[in-house]
Amino acid sequence: MSDTDRIIARLHANALRKEKIAKRQPARFAEYAESLKKESEFLYKIIDCIEALQATIIDIRKTELHAN
Repeated sequence: MSDTDRIIARLHANALRKEKIAKRQPARFAEYAESLKKESEFLYKIIDCIEALQATIIDIRKTELHAN
């Protein structure tokens, strides 16, 4: 089994586990959902920062090329 297959199997197992929790304990599942929402918002902020840095690097390189 490849690493990718193991990761997919693990993600699937986690999803099934969370589905079982949702059926038994809806309040706990809501905590998972809120946690995932906060994590995804944080990741989007990181992505925005990376995109801004990339744009800045491109601008600096363009400026350097025109200066030479």
